[in-house]
Amino acid sequence: MYGGSKIVSCRAFSASLKDAATSWFSCLRLSSITNFLELCKSFITHLQSSIKHKKKTINLLSIKQKPDESIRAFVSRFNKESLDIKDLDEAMTHMTMSNGLWDMELIKDLARKSTKNMADLLERCNEFANMVAVLQAQKASEGKNVKKRSAVDDRKEDKRIKTDHRHEKTDRPQSLNYTPLNTSHKEILMQI
Repeated sequence: MYGGSKIVSCRAFSASLKDAATSWFSCLRLSSITNFLELCKSFITHLQSSIKHKKKTINLLSIKQKPDESIRAFVSRFNKESLDIKDLDEAMTHMTMSNGLWDMELIKDLARKSTKNMADLLERCNEFANMVAVLQAQKASEGKNVKKRSAVDDRKEDKRIKTDHRHEKTDRPQSLNYTPLNTSHKEILMQI
């Protein structure tokens, strides 16, 4: 192919194509391309948007923690994006990740005691993520305990109502002439 004729280059070109490029090439009208230079220009024009562009350090500046995103999810997404960048400077990575954080408690903690490198920052993020997980577990546990207490209280109330027979009427005749318990012995004897 190298040093060969332009016709050989045009024919060999189609063998190197895949997926979208193959379908584009197969849809070309017969005799619409007359030379290799024209084929290259047409190829670039139609498939330039499919080219995977190399990411640069500046791309990391656009990565921000979303309001509903956990610290772990943000760190994972940030690390995934940073892997696509060649020759990434650690200081720049540290700075861009610090600027991308939105968790206010973590930001306050980082302001009180800053991190010196990426390893320290990742460790602090991990500590905060663990703390958030523990607090959520405690909150969920407290919520279950409150529900349990409420259910137990409801059952006790139901049981009390079921066992409280004082207000129920019975078939036996009730005596209206009873002696009050706070009556003295002398008064009781006088009634006899």
